[in-house]
Amino acid sequence: MGLFQRGPKTIVSREILALLPAYGTAVLNARAAGQPVTDPRFEWGPFIGPVHTQLMQGDREQVIGELYGAAINAEDRDMAMVGAYRLLAEFNPELDDQRFLALYDVALEHMRTAGFSSGHLTRFEADRWIEVHGDLRTSFDGIVEGPGAPS
Repeated sequence: MGLFQRGPKTIVSREILALLPAYGTAVLNARAAGQPVTDPRFEWGPFIGPVHTQLMQGDREQVIGELYGAAINAEDRDMAMVGAYRLLAEFNPELDDQRFLALYDVALEHMRTAGFSSGHLTRFEADRWIEVHGDLRTSFDGIVEGPGAPS
């Protein structure tokens, strides 16, 4: 064992795992502005591409596990979970892995409580919310029908 050993080797680089909270923040800021993420740290080459390559050619189970583990153990857990969710959703928004679905549900709930409307959701996100909660109008947007106006 070397004096400066950092722990077990991961498939996903430690730099990418450490950036998950910042990516989550960038994703939500971009979504709120109706814009793509423009931060150069999160471009294809240094950030998204290496993860997607490992998801396609490496051990998909381990990659998902590393992203999930890093997210739930991050100091800024909510933002890291949003970042990990979005990184996986960019690869395949219909993954059926339970860890991905847990990240997905936390990210959607975070968006709801942050005041996003269902109009900010992708079609896959809206479908996932409806699958879990039954509808968007009342459960995500908080719109409830009131009594009719007096005649």
